[in-house]
Amino acid sequence: MFVAYSDCTFHPDESSPAAVARGDGDLLVDASGLGVAPGYVPPEVVALERAPGVVRRFERCGREYLVDSKAGTRVFVGWSYWEECATDVPGVTPCVNFKVRND
Repeated sequence: MFVAYSDCTFHPDESSPAAVARGDGDLLVDASGLGVAPGYVPPEVVALERAPGVVRRFERCGREYLVDSKAGTRVFVGWSYWEECATDVPGVTPCVNFKVRND
């Protein structure tokens, strides 16, 4: 599966100047943007084109939930992907959590 960053919504991590400088954040796409019907599991690996000719591979790591610990509820919202170790350089490359929303 191949997706361009421009096809997704980016929410920057503004928790520190270093995070902003690296370009850390969350990259969101609807499951339908990957050609996946609601309720189905998206692909294990997604190739994301960050800039022309700059492609990074992201691996599906698990489900994401919104949790209200006070109410004791947990709602499935989508899938979380992280960049493969082969291209990730901690502290240098952006720390991006690619999230596929459950439509």
